[in-house]
Amino acid sequence: MAMITGTLIYLVFAFVPALSGAKPFFLGAAQILMPTAIFLMLFFTFCKINIRDMKPRLWHLETLALQVVLTLGWMAVIYYFMKPASYAELVGEGVLACLMSPTAAAAAVVTGKLGGSAASLTSYTLESNIVSALLVTFVCPIIHPIAGLNLLAAFLRVLVRVSFLLVLPFILAMALKYVMPKVHARLAALKDVAFYIWGCSLTMVTGMTMRVVFAYLGHPWLVFSLVVAALLICVMKFGLGKAIGSRTGKVDKISAGQAFGQKNTMFTIWMALSWLSPVAAVAPGSYVIWQNIINSYQLWKMGKKN
Repeated sequence: MAMITGTLIYLVFAFVPALSGAKPFFLGAAQILMPTAIFLMLFFTFCKINIRDMKPRLWHLETLALQVVLTLGWMAVIYYFMKPASYAELVGEGVLACLMSPTAAAAAVVTGKLGGSAASLTSYTLESNIVSALLVTFVCPIIHPIAGLNLLAAFLRVLVRVSFLLVLPFILAMALKYVMPKVHARLAALKDVAFYIWGCSLTMVTGMTMRVVFAYLGHPWLVFSLVVAALLICVMKFGLGKAIGSRTGKVDKISAGQAFGQKNTMFTIWMALSWLSPVAAVAPGSYVIWQNIINSYQLWKMGKKN
């Protein structure tokens, strides 16, 4: 529903001439609200974390290591074998965005419903955020240099902004727990706050993605290739996660599959729009559709068994 709403809002602004004067205001507002919403969503999620439950498992290390290898390997392919701004590089950047994406905060909820370990997923979400923050910081300035900045300055700029979104929410949540435990307890007790923030964020990022899609309608094969690439990456990541987790039991198979496959596409779209070619955002924008289809099928299959 959020994705439909975001699409409809974009179409209204795109095709109603009377609203053309308001476009710059709402575009600027969305660019501020998107990272703010991502920050708040993760903050409320991390408020529910119990440090005692954060026990890294073997599949955590294996999937995170695999993410690093795949990301750096694909970065090398783009850097050495794809011409800048070419069709291949633009599709390659979309794939790269999907590979760098951190695990979604909502993955723990879906994992619990499928019979996996929600506590393990919550711990993994934090680990995934840290790894993704480092990958984005290292990879994006190399693939898409920032005008007027040398490589070190670009690294630092990306690190600050990405860490603000992915790491600072956890630090603040833990600080609040020990400094103002009553306030922390009240926030942790709030139900579905992160879910509603996610819904609003998804509306905004869908609208922003549709804006990019319409800007590239003159290149239908590029948009089609990004959508198909997102499907292939999505299926691959769910499959690899399940394969890694299956070696240590059914619970880990479910947990690792969701951890490696269900991604924070809102952050990834924002990251692509900010640090890569804007059209690359079509890939994570499509990824969210494919992962929701896979999740819906898994939940339907689980319900049928029960």
